[in-house]
Amino acid sequence: MNIGILSSYAMKCGIAEYSVKLYRAFEKLGYSATVFGNFGGDAIRDDRKWSITVPPSDIQAVECFYAAAWSISHKFDLDLIEKEIGRRNIELMIVQYQNGIINDHQLQAFLELMEQKDINVIVAFHDSCIGPSFPFHLVKNRVTLSKGLQLVIPASIYIPQGVPEPPNETKEELRQRYGLTGSIVSTFGLGRTDYQLISDVCLELGYTFMVLDSTNNCRITSPHLICLTEWYPLPELIKRLAASDVIVLWYHEIDAYVSSSAARHALATRRPVIVNDVAWFADLPEPVLTKVKTKEQLKIALKEALSMEEENLEQGKYIQDNAWTAIAKKYLNVIKKA
Repeated sequence: MNIGILSSYAMKCGIAEYSVKLYRAFEKLGYSATVFGNFGGDAIRDDRKWSITVPPSDIQAVECFYAAAWSISHKFDLDLIEKEIGRRNIELMIVQYQNGIINDHQLQAFLELMEQKDINVIVAFHDSCIGPSFPFHLVKNRVTLSKGLQLVIPASIYIPQGVPEPPNETKEELRQRYGLTGSIVSTFGLGRTDYQLISDVCLELGYTFMVLDSTNNCRITSPHLICLTEWYPLPELIKRLAASDVIVLWYHEIDAYVSSSAARHALATRRPVIVNDVAWFADLPEPVLTKVKTKEQLKIALKEALSMEEENLEQGKYIQDNAWTAIAKKYLNVIKKA
């Protein structure tokens, strides 16, 4: 089967990363995949050009639409899409939907084209940012990335975000490579995490605070801070995180149904993960990770995590059960059941 994935592409965007991971999982399962992505280069507005990343050279991609979040337009090149789905013999199209990226009126024309070409379609809803003009009547196969979204989207199937492969190196080997010592707490997450709160707790406990901040949102300066601003490919990002003792994600609450890919990246390190108890992490169970509500609870949880010697078996099982190949199989099962 030849599979298309309509998604943001080559941007500093969690949905773009998600699509690449799903693409590679289909490849491992023996399927041919193509990303139908947004136009880059001059199509990106000047104020958003910092969001552009270098796309992986081995990804088969067709730039065919303007992603509204970054672009000068929101249009789809339907002629190009029709040509490429025919040339590549696409049989299944998976739409990675978020209203800020994909315009609903353009999506309707795209879905009508898929219907004309008799191509199976799955729409994956990444959050509850769904436009009032979303063409539900053209979408039979609906996937949500958080359990809460099933309350909003009727007849939908929950497929969790996948967990990347853990690194092979030990923490000690990674620390030697990166020149790190002492007790290290790390954080990341496209600028969403509360750097100051975590920093204050680390300073009180005497821990080094390592921030992976590719969006340059961290404004803290302190001797206990290590700030890395490079945009790392996912395997390198996970290795950097795995060189720390504990990973903390502290996001502001949001009035929406959402899920966090960053939390899955953190779990892939096999290190203790602590998050605050907000909607972003609602679909992740304890004791796979630890959820806290206050700064004081974070301090207690960090002390416990630093003294932990036994491996978290529940975390290991979650990593295995939610590997990206398992997630890709869940997408294929949606079509089989339909």
